[in-house]
Amino acid sequence: MEHSRESIVCNVVCVLLFVGAWILRQLIQHNGRSYSYNSMILVLIAAAILIWAIQLRRRLLATYIRSSLTAAAVLMLFWMILRTIKYEFLPEESELSRYIWYLYYIPMIFIPLLMFLSALHIGKSDRQTVSRGWKLLYSAAYVLAVSVLTNDVHQKVFFFPEGLSDRSDIAYIHGPVYYMVVVWMAVLFAAMLVIVFSRCAVSSVRKKIWVPMIPLAMGIVYTALYLTDSSSVALRIMTLPETGCFLFAAFMESLILIHLVPSNDNYGEFWNAASLRVGIMDLEGKICYASERSIPFELEQVKRAEDQDVFQESGNLVLRSSRIPGGYCYWTKDISYINTLNNSLSELGDVLEEENVMLRAEQKLLQEQERIRRQNELYDAIAQKIRPRLDQISRILEEPDRDDEEFIREMKYACILNAYVKRYSNLLLMARQNTYVDSGELWLALSESLNHVELYGVKACGSCQGASPLPGDQLLILYELFEYILESAIPGAAALFVNLVVLEEELSLRMTLETPREFLTEELLKVQMTELCGTVHLELEQQTEYVSLLVPIRRIPV
Repeated sequence: MEHSRESIVCNVVCVLLFVGAWILRQLIQHNGRSYSYNSMILVLIAAAILIWAIQLRRRLLATYIRSSLTAAAVLMLFWMILRTIKYEFLPEESELSRYIWYLYYIPMIFIPLLMFLSALHIGKSDRQTVSRGWKLLYSAAYVLAVSVLTNDVHQKVFFFPEGLSDRSDIAYIHGPVYYMVVVWMAVLFAAMLVIVFSRCAVSSVRKKIWVPMIPLAMGIVYTALYLTDSSSVALRIMTLPETGCFLFAAFMESLILIHLVPSNDNYGEFWNAASLRVGIMDLEGKICYASERSIPFELEQVKRAEDQDVFQESGNLVLRSSRIPGGYCYWTKDISYINTLNNSLSELGDVLEEENVMLRAEQKLLQEQERIRRQNELYDAIAQKIRPRLDQISRILEEPDRDDEEFIREMKYACILNAYVKRYSNLLLMARQNTYVDSGELWLALSESLNHVELYGVKACGSCQGASPLPGDQLLILYELFEYILESAIPGAAALFVNLVVLEEELSLRMTLETPREFLTEELLKVQMTELCGTVHLELEQQTEYVSLLVPIRRIPV
């Protein structure tokens, strides 16, 4: 991915400022000037650091990463100020000069830590923070820093064989704590590479991991020369503070440039590559950025979409927008699947018309994907429960030509099945939406089934006494039992009487079947009644069978 012209120019300027500082030192040293050049070098490198820090504030989106890297830039500037004070204003052999030298290691210890914690925050939102366990690294950094600052006491960082008072630039030996600082920096930079590499899911970006390896390798080479060959030309050209600031900034900038650290640099290309249909329009209606899948809109459409849905492509695409500084951000959503689902729901007819809650749920499908999943589960449950009756209706309708009398009789029987399909679906919808369903809904379902039974030619009537809320699952099982008993009785039954009594704690359903097609046994109803924790009583008198179902109403604790 390319980068914005502004970022490229700023990076080039920063590099040139560092190179200018190195060249300036060589020119003044070789010309034998008597005046100091350290202040001029500070101005050049401070300008480079400030330019880089300002670019970080502009390009980085994550607040934590932006703040941490800004703090690292401040430490770089502090490092360069320390160097200038040491060589510009203090005698080389003074004790204060030595402590300024010790202070160098505060940026060297804390800058890699701040960069490492920034890397840990990649992939997290601004509301999320890194694990508190990682904050313990601050304790280790403080220990290292204090160890360096108190070196005069223990000399575990730098050992002065000739004593502190006669110290010269080369009259010391690196101690174990010094190498701990070096290892500290190396481990943090290596861990940063591992973290950003593992959290990047774009293969083309991961292939560019060699880019941040360049400043890391330069740092390794410089450190090796610093430890083994203090007279190296590279060390004379580039001092430790300047080189450290350059390599620290170059390492992090390389991670940003290859997008291992996320930024909004050249976000126009991000819009072009987005799979969503989105765009940004200014106040005059000019489209500033748009994805490849986006379609053009008029300014009035975008303004109207801020307060209401604007439908396109026969209602299968909805346009929405939001006001932003200088214009509007607009996006579209494909609702063709939702429209297809709504059409399927409308075919259920009376079921959905009687349930206004379902209609409201359809509207919420535009904003709540989870609602779609729940509705699909509900429809699957309805289809699974009513499938056997629908198959029976299909077989009746697909039978070959019959005489008029047989055709009418089969159609009447299909009406009985259809009434059950309709009412069971209705009850299932209510049971899924509410824990309790009024017993009146059960009686309405029984009454409609009895009406179609009478239309079929069987004398049918019923009565209902009392009313009480019933658990939805109990209500559904009772209606299933009623339908099972009803279909076992017809065709063949001469009469059917149903009596429903609903009390506060129990419910009874009594059915009288005169000359049913087949007589029931308690074993046939045992499974359902066990699930209801109820009892069943069957009594046969000549050609009439009496079925009594007694069910305790289960009260679900709130």
